[in-house]
Amino acid sequence: MSVFTWIPEIYSLRWRVSNCSLIAPREALIDALEERFTKKFHHKLWGEVGRNKLEVQMGVTLRKLVEFRSEVPIVHLSHPNGSEDRQKRKWKRLAEIKAYDIPYWGKAEEIIKNYDTHNGR
Repeated sequence: MSVFTWIPEIYSLRWRVSNCSLIAPREALIDALEERFTKKFHHKLWGEVGRNKLEVQMGVTLRKLVEFRSEVPIVHLSHPNGSEDRQKRKWKRLAEIKAYDIPYWGKAEEIIKNYDTHNGR
């Protein structure tokens, strides 16, 4: 589940590979990232390791991937202080599955309030 600080009241679920819960052999991940840094492509193509559709467009090596799902959702908080390009907010949008409140985590706006409290806002 994603929560965007600029849309604080709603969770958004897009079924796709996300490295927010990546478990990978260290050297394999370093190799994948180094290969990306040597390529020249539009910054919108930059994507998680294992997103084969993007990796084909990027012209990088496709790597083995095993997907898993957890019973308790993993919440990915997108915020302007993250490692992502700040301009990414312009094209990030809510996914097709949305919720205001989910089991275990509660309301999306409470997650944002907690983030704001810990970041001096």
